[in-house]
Amino acid sequence: SRPFVLCLVPDLVMESIMPCLRRPLATFLVPVGILTPVAIAHTYHGPTAGVCRGPGGLNDKINSKHVKERNESTCQGDCDAEPQCKGFSFHPIANLGECIVYGPGMAGSCSDPKASSPAACAALGNCANPNFATKDECGTCSEASATTAKTCQSVVGTWNALTWTSKGATWNDADDPWTGEWHSSTLVKGVAATAGYQCWDVDPADHQATCTGSNASCMAAFQNKAENVQIASNCPTGCTFKAAVRAVKTVVAHAPAIPKAGYKVWSGACRGPTNAKVNGKYSNTAGASGGSLTQEECAAACDAETNCVGYAHSTAWCVVYGAGIDISPGVGWTSDKHAQTTISMTKKNPAYICVVKLPATTTTKVNKEAENHHDVSYGARGWDGGFLLAAVVIAMGTSSWVR
Repeated sequence: SRPFVLCLVPDLVMESIMPCLRRPLATFLVPVGILTPVAIAHTYHGPTAGVCRGPGGLNDKINSKHVKERNESTCQGDCDAEPQCKGFSFHPIANLGECIVYGPGMAGSCSDPKASSPAACAALGNCANPNFATKDECGTCSEASATTAKTCQSVVGTWNALTWTSKGATWNDADDPWTGEWHSSTLVKGVAATAGYQCWDVDPADHQATCTGSNASCMAAFQNKAENVQIASNCPTGCTFKAAVRAVKTVVAHAPAIPKAGYKVWSGACRGPTNAKVNGKYSNTAGASGGSLTQEECAAACDAETNCVGYAHSTAWCVVYGAGIDISPGVGWTSDKHAQTTISMTKKNPAYICVVKLPATTTTKVNKEAENHHDVSYGARGWDGGFLLAAVVIAMGTSSWVR
């Protein structure tokens, strides 16, 4: 026989609760007129000494909300109350007991669901030219290779802005007494050593690569395996591979170029005809300090090469181009051999400037011709490499503790 099940519900919801009559070993006691969701406790792994961090390492903070005057038990309860909670950090002294809860949506939400961050929410709008999707793209630069206001600054061009109409969307912070802190990462992977904090992770494997499918061999391929062997080639044929979660790459536009006689500055990474890479050498250690080269040092490296036709520069790298430059790159440089030896275009990457060396006899007319013949690989103002421009300013609250 089946156990007796008691359902005490208001008439208005009786129809939706009727299935409970067919579910043994369950009793529903619902006050008349009230249906309240019940928090289900998560399973936690930890604690680990330090404050929680995402898949990007020590500096990869996680989307979160924080509150003061909590104890460890109530902080865990705060995470339990959030179905999307991925973990929490707790400090017993900071702010009389600081609790940080991590996961998607914890920092708040936009009045327009199309945006998932404060910056994206504020940026919603329309350009007078519908082909330009963002405010940063809404206009034109005197240097055609620069397709945003930021990259126009990088090449020291003149930006002609078009009319941008904001949609007036607003970002709604986490509910009181919480303060939201938006970050692109939403999963807990590790910790940053910060005195006094401890980190609890709901699922220590949720950032890992997966191999799934109807065949048992799919799951077995990665089960209990180290992350460095959880790769596509180890996922059997017929199974579906999903790469491990990575931190969002943030690309910041290059600082304004330093003018130099005999050179023309374009936005992006230098390329030859048909977007081909150009022969040369590259370095991020040949600078005077043993690190990345400054713009001046990168230009000097080009001037030192008889066959140099130009160079590309970013905060991390200097690339010098020209025929034969790969043969004897020098200390701190790496050869980069390619068939193409001339620069005629750029591949869109706001982190780089491409500085093209003009002939020694260059006149104003030649400069103009070089500008007119410049070919840029960016079609329809879209990003070739899928890079993300982001600048997020985070309000850390009143706490003086480093999180």
